[in-house]
Amino acid sequence: MKWENDTFLETFGTSGRAERCTNHGVDYPTFDKWYRKTHKKVYPVTVKGIPSVEEAEIQTEAEKVSEEMEKDQLISMIHFLVKREEERAQENQEMKDMVKELRDTHKQDVKTQASLLKTQSNLMKSIDTLTNQVADLTTQNKTLQQKVNDLLSQISVGNKVK
Repeated sequence: MKWENDTFLETFGTSGRAERCTNHGVDYPTFDKWYRKTHKKVYPVTVKGIPSVEEAEIQTEAEKVSEEMEKDQLISMIHFLVKREEERAQENQEMKDMVKELRDTHKQDVKTQASLLKTQSNLMKSIDTLTNQVADLTTQNKTLQQKVNDLLSQISVGNKVK
């Protein structure tokens, strides 16, 4: 006998159901309850005669209960899927917020880096200017030292001559 949900049964099988349910995003307790209710053993029967009105009413009542159980299962599954969709929507929004925050942080980091590069460039110019000034002062110092030495030698020659 083929079940109406053979493809579902092939997917989930009869062993390792909890793992397969988890992998496919299905709540295992709900699946297990559904599986136990819908996959009971089937026994061959032979029908003799037409059922009485009372038996027909019992059968109709049993069908109604079965339909109600299926409806309850469907409602439960719908609630589960709606809840899961809401959770995913919330996770997506959180991810979008996180990406926006990262982009804003990146933009700020880029601005800070540009400012640091400009400051570094200004510092390098200042260092070059100061280096040139020190070189000029060193040259001037050497010139003055030479003049002092010349004056000292002139004074010392002048003192010897007297």
